[in-house]
Amino acid sequence: MLRFICWLYFGIIAMGAQAELPPSSAVQQEKDEILMLLAYSVAYLDWVGPKEKQKRGYNIAAVLYDNAQEKIIGVQRNAVGLCRDKTQHAEVRLMQQCIGSKCRGKETNYLNDTSIYSTLEPCMMCGGMMIFLEVSRVIYGQSDPDFGKNIERLKQSFKSDCRYKFESKPHVENICKIDIPANYRARNISSEPSSLLQRAQLEGAFYNHRLLFSSTITDFLMSAEAKNIYRAAYQRLMGFKSKYQANNNLLLESQKQLKQLESAPGDIDRCLVGEIHRH
Repeated sequence: MLRFICWLYFGIIAMGAQAELPPSSAVQQEKDEILMLLAYSVAYLDWVGPKEKQKRGYNIAAVLYDNAQEKIIGVQRNAVGLCRDKTQHAEVRLMQQCIGSKCRGKETNYLNDTSIYSTLEPCMMCGGMMIFLEVSRVIYGQSDPDFGKNIERLKQSFKSDCRYKFESKPHVENICKIDIPANYRARNISSEPSSLLQRAQLEGAFYNHRLLFSSTITDFLMSAEAKNIYRAAYQRLMGFKSKYQANNNLLLESQKQLKQLESAPGDIDRCLVGEIHRH
């Protein structure tokens, strides 16, 4: 009996330690690697060349991962061309799709305890939506030197010695009351670059590409050089060998997602708002 109690006690302790696995652990690092490779691969499978801008959109993709249930709950690509809608970034579509489909097995109003893996650092629109829906963590596969660091900006504290005038018939009142700083909603989200080699390769290649052609980052992401880096990420994921048993199911699910996309794109190739434009 005593042995059973000891076994149960240490079993509970072990389960608690596993549940509180720090993001920097080796298992988590490998999980981040698999999911980031998946995001690159989703973009690669429907690559848009320089003459195909209106085919779908920019070569940007994102993956939504449920940390609580430990499963992938969505993949999406940029579709601003397909839907003729400039708001249809991969991350926005990912969140819209999840909210609209009960992706967590129940009515989904918020995305707390989820992570988004995006091939490109989120813009202000996507970052704001992530914060509003309470996404926990964002990992990106390429920094955006022109339009990046948006989540970091939204996390900044705001305080002002302001004077607002409230006018009414009886009187004019001067007020200035800011009880909640601007970073109230953003306080629990983290944003970080991927540690993968592909990120460093993309950022170095874009630096050289800009020097040569004065191009934007979205133009670079239609280049042959960018495509080669994305192709290498796809090949790495398809041949990936997990070091940790805890990530075996995630790896199989990621590879399964790609095979399904190759055979039947499904919701990833339809407009989530309006339902007007399709392939």
